[in-house]
Amino acid sequence: MKLSERERQIIEILKKEKYASVEHLAKMTYISASSVRRDLARLEQMGFVERSYGGASIAGSGTDTPHLVARMAKNARAKRKIAQKASRLLKDGMTVILDSSTTAYYMVDLIAEKKNITLITNGIYTAQRAIGKGITVYLTGGRSEGGRPVLTGSYAEEALEKMNADIVFFSSMAMTDSGVICDCTESENKIRKIMLKRASVKVLLIDKSKLGKNAQHVLCSKDDVDHIITEE
Repeated sequence: MKLSERERQIIEILKKEKYASVEHLAKMTYISASSVRRDLARLEQMGFVERSYGGASIAGSGTDTPHLVARMAKNARAKRKIAQKASRLLKDGMTVILDSSTTAYYMVDLIAEKKNITLITNGIYTAQRAIGKGITVYLTGGRSEGGRPVLTGSYAEEALEKMNADIVFFSSMAMTDSGVICDCTESENKIRKIMLKRASVKVLLIDKSKLGKNAQHVLCSKDDVDHIITEE
């Protein structure tokens, strides 16, 4: 996923104004209304905006969702490189788990290049992207808190406990110098622990900015995963 400068401009306008008509966006970006509609359609498919008759708003306006735009953009080049390297582990016919991280989100387009993949995820935007690519998807269900496009809680946990997968790709907020993988969100950590238990091969996707860092909730050790993939 790569946003154009114009798409970023539209997102910034919507973040500030909460809602804008197509005509207003066309005026602000100096493009035609038809071009705005095409941009909005693509942004909606990626989960950044919600279209309504005559205009659009940021997905989940008034919530933490706009911060996801920043998270998607942060270290985007590194995340794409990590996803490309990780895709070498994919094979046709696999059942794949992706967690709700933005790093794992970058795997979706590469998964779509394989045949007969079944995807399991608790990430709403990840599922939405995968469905748009024609991938067979199991979305865990569960609870979304604070407007975040992530499903956690007992329903999500129970769904994952009933599934097996060939491989899981996941990320986390930090990995200490001693190899402890940890995160700041307890509920997401609990989901990831189940994902690791249900998958035969465990793959950590982590950019180098998170290495040598610490976070509150311990997920596992580097010795508990089969592959650790960074951009280098």
